[in-house]
Amino acid sequence: RISVLNSTKTAGLAGKMKNALLAAGYSAITTGNQSPALTTTLVRVKESLHALGDEIRSIVGAQQYQFSAETLDPAGESDVVIIIGNR
Repeated sequence: RISVLNSTKTAGLAGKMKNALLAAGYSAITTGNQSPALTTTLVRVKESLHALGDEIRSIVGAQQYQFSAETLDPAGESDVVIIIGNR
């Protein structure tokens, strides 16, 4: 389960990232918006799935974003949460 959230004012970024993940073979992806806006894109993963976070960061284009990896609550609904920031 992957959540992609757009914290920028640019509409459609979460949908574009979802499409990239779908093309890479992932499913169960939700999109939405996040406030306040983040400066950088944040990828959060459950600790047990750390390798998945590395793979997803490469799929969504690490060159395009400055990533901050944070561990996600193991009891949370999503396995990965991507919050798109301004860079």
